[in-house]
Amino acid sequence: MKNILWFKDISKNDVLKVGGKGAQLGEMFNFGIPVPQGFCISVNAYKRFLEESGIGDIIYDILGNLNVRIS
Repeated sequence: MKNILWFKDISKNDVLKVGGKGAQLGEMFNFGIPVPQGFCISVNAYKRFLEESGIGDIIYDILGNLNVRIS
């Protein structure tokens, strides 16, 4: 799988590859809505970055200790 996908190559069927926002940007671009040319980083590339950089562990540790209860 590619790490970068251009909007012109993305459709609503690519949610698992680029996420919902990326898929919607691809749909709008290909429909002719004035969206600037752009690209999405694939979900796999993002996961690989989190793992190889080690930052994923830091982020998950912070989020795991986050109190999200509304008082």
